[in-house]
Amino acid sequence: MSLSPRGGLPVLKPKLKRSFNKHMTALGHMSAMWAALEHAVNDMLWELANVERRAGACFTAQMIGPGPRFRALVAMLQVREAKKPLIEEVNRFGIKIGGLGAQRNRYAHDVWTRNIETKEIMRIVITSDKQQVTEFVVTTVEEIDHLTAKIQNCIKDFDALCERMRSELSPWPRTQYEQSHGIRRHRIGRKSDPTKRARPPKSSPA
Repeated sequence: MSLSPRGGLPVLKPKLKRSFNKHMTALGHMSAMWAALEHAVNDMLWELANVERRAGACFTAQMIGPGPRFRALVAMLQVREAKKPLIEEVNRFGIKIGGLGAQRNRYAHDVWTRNIETKEIMRIVITSDKQQVTEFVVTTVEEIDHLTAKIQNCIKDFDALCERMRSELSPWPRTQYEQSHGIRRHRIGRKSDPTKRARPPKSSPA
């Protein structure tokens, strides 16, 4: 144990097993991509509600998982008088994201171990959703990467869905959202420079 240069606090270094390195790296990528997806949904909620980003974060930070976010998103679309086909599409997308979230939760929260004889990396799956399950599940790096790719594709699809919302909805007030401080997303597929402030879209009077 060594001392940190800041305040003399002890620096604790975890004991890492090299046999888990590839899996842990893949899990890190998956978790980072999931965080990006949730932030994309948060950002659209702030825009639809026309709230300052930091103020909106006070509410979205209390939402755990995709379920509450998409219920709020559908409610905001109804407030903005979205047509039924758009609302139905957002509902379908929310169900899809919910399924991915369930997979992500298992990978992120299950205990990881290794079979001493076969050297296979496994998850200890323990659930009690109407039925108690305790089992070892062999999981490869490729399976984690496959889920990460699915999440990344969902970010692209969600950005496209957001563009549809903006094009189909009647103009709504955006002044508070557009002029607020905070991190501005560079949506996948857009050619704009994320370092430059974009011109606010036309909206109705605030």
